[in-house]
Amino acid sequence: MANILIQCLAKKDAAPAMAICMAKGFAEDKNNKVYCILSDKISNKNDWIADDRLNITFLDVGNKKTFVFKTLKMLLVTKRKLKKQFKNKEFILSIQPFVHPWGTIINKSVIAQHCMGVCHDPNPHSGESSLNKIFAFIGYSSTNELIVLTRKYADIVRQKFGKPVYIMRLGIFSNYSSERKNIIESENRINFLFFGRIEKYKGISVLLNSYRKLCEKYKDISLTIAGSGDFSEYNQLVENCNNLSILNRYIRDEEIGNLFEKKNTVLVLPYLDATQSGVVPIAIDFDVPIIASDSGGLREQLDDGKIGLFVKPGSVSSLTDKMKQVIENPNILDEQIALEVAFKNELGWNSITKKLLDDIEGRV
Repeated sequence: MANILIQCLAKKDAAPAMAICMAKGFAEDKNNKVYCILSDKISNKNDWIADDRLNITFLDVGNKKTFVFKTLKMLLVTKRKLKKQFKNKEFILSIQPFVHPWGTIINKSVIAQHCMGVCHDPNPHSGESSLNKIFAFIGYSSTNELIVLTRKYADIVRQKFGKPVYIMRLGIFSNYSSERKNIIESENRINFLFFGRIEKYKGISVLLNSYRKLCEKYKDISLTIAGSGDFSEYNQLVENCNNLSILNRYIRDEEIGNLFEKKNTVLVLPYLDATQSGVVPIAIDFDVPIIASDSGGLREQLDDGKIGLFVKPGSVSSLTDKMKQVIENPNILDEQIALEVAFKNELGWNSITKKLLDDIEGRV
């Protein structure tokens, strides 16, 4: 019996979704016993509790105002409790799907052969805050081993942090549902979608400039931009955009199906720079075609470019041409969906987690 420890101290966004999929993937193998240390405010808490294969410990991480106090309590009180709780357990793997400042404290409270963190962004994105860069670097530096989600960054991470590096696919996030009821849709309208946090490196200005050009010629198209973050610098670009919906707020898991299940939806990832994207597996799970910048590891993530429609990063003309191509040749959508359906079987978390354990054993 192999004991696995999953840590997820983030409360929302992609971290809880990835962590629970990973935990369930490990739990599929009856030879694994999966333990989880989670924030008590984690957004998908009920989903974790509902799975009786998972042995869960919840921690009060606090918020921005109380984090320092909670960290002191973690060091002085909670750390001892965790040591006592897990003193008779030896974990083959303690893994952080998203690194957290408490990860090092937890790893010093348990016995684990491999303490790993997933390195999502070895190179900080353009516009990333200095504080986030510092926290990420500390988090990646404090693990014994690192995981990257595309081969492209394995050597970069190995050289930057001087640690063993493993490669793991980013699998399907299959725990999203739809709340849609009695919505009448146009049969022919192409519905472009941007989904995710509003951040500078994601190229929203490129997308809006392309969509404005398309609106001059095409009436039966729409664009939805959904995600939290500062949208103020794009306000002038939304003028003269027909059928434009801006959902500038946190999107709950229960709402995600509402966006991706709409007929003739096309996900657009106009990123200026990218490592990979957690939105890609969501789109593939919903059979939604993808237009993506040929940046970072996105091509590799999309089956080494066998699926997806690629554009030059930062180029309004390149993105406009590709969106126009989809509008005028809707058969492209059926072709892309067929390719995604064929690829989907490779993105199951049970096979992804099994391969990771096999790779770990292969290095011992």
